[in-house]
Amino acid sequence: MQSSKAQTSAKDESSVRDAPSTAPPKEIAENLQQGSLPEESIAPQENKACDNFAPPGCRLKTEKVPKPLTFPQKIIAGSGHVLNDFCASMWFFYLLFYLEKVVGFSSSNAAILMLFGQVRLAMAILNDVLYTK
Repeated sequence: MQSSKAQTSAKDESSVRDAPSTAPPKEIAENLQQGSLPEESIAPQENKACDNFAPPGCRLKTEKVPKPLTFPQKIIAGSGHVLNDFCASMWFFYLLFYLEKVVGFSSSNAAILMLFGQVRLAMAILNDVLYTK
């Protein structure tokens, strides 16, 4: 009787190892640290959640490490950043010009309206950073 129970439990354990895990991320991390759950059984979308509970500097096998940028890629990204800032400054200049000359706002009212827009943008970005993942 005991040998059949042992065979049944061994069979159950092997089927658990072969199936993808649906356990919460904290349980997955604890099982990984204890060695009771093989890393291959973690689905790729669960790696990020599991990574939050892994010790600092620890990477799972299935996680891809990004390659560092080459020098030409850094130059291209930097010039794109500069051009983006240039376009934004042109946008603000022409918006102020439009509000003052076409709409007829005073300089201070146009500036207050632009400031309000920037504060609202900062609040939206903060909301996105803090409450979405």
